[in-house]
Amino acid sequence: MHIMREPPLANAMPWTLVASLWLYPALVVAGPPAPSLGHETGLGPVDYHGEFPTYFQSEFEQTVVSSLERATGAPIRMQGQGCAQFECVRQAAEKGDVGVIIMSRLLRDNRDFQVEFVAHAVADGRVLGRTTVECSICGQQELLDAIPAKLTELDAKIAQALAAQTWPPQLTVSGSPKHARLALDGVTIRPGQASLDVVPGGHELEITAEGYATQLHRWTAVEGVEQRIEYTLTRVAVDRELLIGGWVAVSLGAVGAGVG
Repeated sequence: MHIMREPPLANAMPWTLVASLWLYPALVVAGPPAPSLGHETGLGPVDYHGEFPTYFQSEFEQTVVSSLERATGAPIRMQGQGCAQFECVRQAAEKGDVGVIIMSRLLRDNRDFQVEFVAHAVADGRVLGRTTVECSICGQQELLDAIPAKLTELDAKIAQALAAQTWPPQLTVSGSPKHARLALDGVTIRPGQASLDVVPGGHELEITAEGYATQLHRWTAVEGVEQRIEYTLTRVAVDRELLIGGWVAVSLGAVGAGVG
């Protein structure tokens, strides 16, 4: 519910801005969701260390993909352009709306194998979880058979990390006129429309434009919630008779001063 106070426009001077107080937000919607697995999971290129036959590389990568499909849903294969590091695929992940990237590193020393899976959050690069497969004096099939359980374990770690993650409140402003001045807690931000993070707690947004009534919005920002304010400023009517009378009074005063 919005409560809006405006004085009668008939007596408003052209330079007067009338304050309107909106006690409740224009619109509150759920904030941006945390990155999740499923189709928002990216799978980076494998970082191989040691000699591996081509057929085994293919079997290893297919095992990882099928294991992730069972645990989280089909992953999006990411290309590193000759690089098997997270930063090499991060930009492509951001463009593809991928929230999490799983990188893998496979080492071989004779019949000793070690595989490490690391999940990164694309937004800030932090590690959400990691798991390792150790296989000493074993065959290639034994290594492949151990992968599904480890990726299920990694899935649980990612889910736990995302559940504990907090998201800052957001403010999105748009409306008419687009050149209106926006002042958040007394600090001017970009004019007309804006989208930015804010700190939790009470805030005040003042929207002003010359020749329009001012709007004042107050709300309490909550973590993970986006505050949307859509404004339409009302033009302030000019009382021409009052304006003309004011100029006549100023002119007579000036004439009187000259005669004296």
